[in-house]
Amino acid sequence: MDKSWMHEPKFTKTYIEGVQSFMRLVRSHFDQNTKVRCPCTDCLNVFFQTQEVEHDHLLLERIMESYVHWRHHGKQSQMRDNNEAIYSKDENEAHDKNDGIRTMLKEVAKGSIANYSEETDNKMCCNMSENEATTFDKLLKEVERELYSECKKFLKLSFLVKLLHLKVYNQWSNKSFDMLLELLKEALSNDETLPKSYYDAKNMLQGLGLGYISIHACKNDCVLYWSEHKDKQECPHCGTSR
Repeated sequence: MDKSWMHEPKFTKTYIEGVQSFMRLVRSHFDQNTKVRCPCTDCLNVFFQTQEVEHDHLLLERIMESYVHWRHHGKQSQMRDNNEAIYSKDENEAHDKNDGIRTMLKEVAKGSIANYSEETDNKMCCNMSENEATTFDKLLKEVERELYSECKKFLKLSFLVKLLHLKVYNQWSNKSFDMLLELLKEALSNDETLPKSYYDAKNMLQGLGLGYISIHACKNDCVLYWSEHKDKQECPHCGTSR
């Protein structure tokens, strides 16, 4: 399939027709109610969107030009694996509110938890130490905290993760992030739960076991060089050098 349209300016006939052809490919592999990874320059194949929203994002934000191997939107993406989940509209609406934070928390506890029960939530049969169990309980409580009272769109942790994602992607300085937090705290209601500074935000995430590290990625967005790929010097999918 011709992918040259990805490098054309937004709103041109060639680009719009390219987006439409991409969405036809998506719909040929996924049920219309299935959420898929969005490759726009805002979502970066990290966030799942409905196919209608994905279409709008690609038109308004444009597609990542480096996403030349459409591995998240082809036949192989129809299969679930241990690292990826695809949500449909009839699943719990909480997925929209916490943006997969619960899944991330389970990943933090992976290896320490013997059995995790979705039904009992915080009742676990595990080989955790007392400190690890306390940390995990804290994680679950943080997920449920609202950004401010009666906030229907964001939870505290999911909003903070999105803010930090924007900081990294747009290369904001720590000072500019602090200034943004200060403005948001003034604009939101008095019971908002945002940290006061980037330093506090980073410490909070690290304390919850959610600190971040720099991970190399394939130039064509095929894989991240971590887990079984961490020592590889070329992409196992496209063969590009690291």
